[in-house]
Amino acid sequence: MQAGSSRVVVQRSWLVPICSPKNCEAQLIGTAPNIIKQMVAFYQEGVSLEVIDPVAEIEVIAAIYTSSRSTMSFLPSPPDHRTDMLFLRRFLTVRMSAIAIVIRGHPVGVMVSESREIHLLHTARGYSGMGFGSKLIQHAKSQAEELALSCFAANERAVRFYERHGFHLVGLTDGSENQELLPVARYLWVRNGDAEKAA
Repeated sequence: MQAGSSRVVVQRSWLVPICSPKNCEAQLIGTAPNIIKQMVAFYQEGVSLEVIDPVAEIEVIAAIYTSSRSTMSFLPSPPDHRTDMLFLRRFLTVRMSAIAIVIRGHPVGVMVSESREIHLLHTARGYSGMGFGSKLIQHAKSQAEELALSCFAANERAVRFYERHGFHLVGLTDGSENQELLPVARYLWVRNGDAEKAA
């Protein structure tokens, strides 16, 4: 679904996960690579991109956001869903757009953006490495001439992901601007252009 399409109100049943993160991980431990590939193929068959209202569907976004942050071992303290909800209530506005990755009716990833800025891009725990984040970033790139985003510099997985998708490092903070006090890497992608000159 394109960004200009009518917004879809997410049914509350979406909040019921396909399986809990703990169960998903348990299922994958010791699983043969070919079986994992079959699981990914199964998920990919039922994948869709859905436009959602970032304010009305804050519970969906928060569930994915907290789940994703629970995999970030570099954070100074474990994520707390209630704290994340408070942050998102202050942060999300009606001016922002949100796209959810939905697998057979269940959201497992989300991207929140405003103009050329991607504010949030997360996949739920247990669903990373399956190409869902790539689907979101490719959608964003198809809608813009340039994109900017930030991530924790310590988030090596995210850094590799963005650089693999053509984003270039254009800045690095000392971390004083965020509550985690962690350095933040600033990235820019420019279609057929020089990200450093555009920064």
